[in-house]
Amino acid sequence: MKKLKVVLFVLFATVLVTAFAACKGKGDTKREITKINESRQTVLKLTDSDTAETFSAKLDDYKVNVVYKGSNKNETIKGSACEVLFGENVVYGTVGSYNVVLKPTQENPNGVYTR
Repeated sequence: MKKLKVVLFVLFATVLVTAFAACKGKGDTKREITKINESRQTVLKLTDSDTAETFSAKLDDYKVNVVYKGSNKNETIKGSACEVLFGENVVYGTVGSYNVVLKPTQENPNGVYTR
């Protein structure tokens, strides 16, 4: 009877360890941006007829290449999924090319932004 208890305990422990090993890491599905790869400068061109609304539309068309933790592959997000930092130099109604700094608002706990 004592040997049966030992065998059952060892069997139970083995099944439990195997189950924990099989489930390890599956609960961690959070994606996290680690860097932004810019194939071009963050420059938005405005015309004299642009307003804050048309600027937002141009930002929506702008693509930002990001790399997520655990990957080295570029993925593209829209510029509208970013917060505009240091965009105070944008003057609506004035023709020009404006440098802006974009910071993704989702999946970005480290605050990575364009340079």
